[in-house]
Amino acid sequence: METRAAGLARKLFADRRDAGKVLAAAVKCELGEELVSERPLVLAIPRGGVPIGRDVATAVSGDLDLVVPRKIGAEGNPEYAIGAVMHDGTLFLSPEALRITGASADYIEAEKTKEMREAARRLEAYRGGREEPALEGRVVVVVDDGIATGATMIAALRWVRSRRARMAVAAAPVAPPNAVAAASAHPPPTRATPRPKPVREIVPALGPPPPKRTADPYGER
Repeated sequence: METRAAGLARKLFADRRDAGKVLAAAVKCELGEELVSERPLVLAIPRGGVPIGRDVATAVSGDLDLVVPRKIGAEGNPEYAIGAVMHDGTLFLSPEALRITGASADYIEAEKTKEMREAARRLEAYRGGREEPALEGRVVVVVDDGIATGATMIAALRWVRSRRARMAVAAAPVAPPNAVAAASAHPPPTRATPRPKPVREIVPALGPPPPKRTADPYGER
C-alpha cells in the first residue's frame, strides 16, 4: 500500500532524474547569476544525493564533491533520528527527539563514536585519496534526495560552517516545512530550496537508491 507521502512525491516527480532536473533549476534560480559565476561547491550526501547533486553541479557550473553525515538513531528504533554526526565529530542533536526518547549521555556518546568512525571510513573509500575541498569563502550547496527530520542535513551545514563557507544552501527535492525551517536556522547565511513540500518519506516515492558502489559514489546514476 502506497503511503500518502509517497503518493504526493510521485505527483511531484516522475523519478530521481526528474527530481534532479527540477532541483537543479531551482538552485540555479535561487543563487542567481552573480553567485553562479563563482562556481559554487556542491556537496552531495551519498547515496541518493549523488546523482541529484551531479545535476545541480552541472546546472550551476560548480564543483561536485561529497559530504557524509551519519544519522544517530534512537535506542531500539535506529530509523528514528535523534541527531547526526560528521567524520570529525561535528554534532547535531535534536532537542525534541532527545526529550521523546530520553536517550542517555552514555548511549549518545557510544553512537556518536561509532558513526564518526563509519563516516570517516566511507569518506576515505569514496574519496580514494583525493584531498578534502577548501570551503572557506565559497558558496556551498549541500544536496540530498530528500529531507525527513533534517538531522543529517543540519550536521552537514554545521560542518560547512566550521569550514568558514560564505553561504550554504540546503537543497533537496522534497522536505517537510519544519525540517526546512530547522536547516535554514543554521549559519552561515543559509537558504533552503525549493519551497518545502509536506512529505514524510522520500526514497520510496522516488524509487530505490542507486546500486551501492562504495568505491565510486560518483558512478551512481
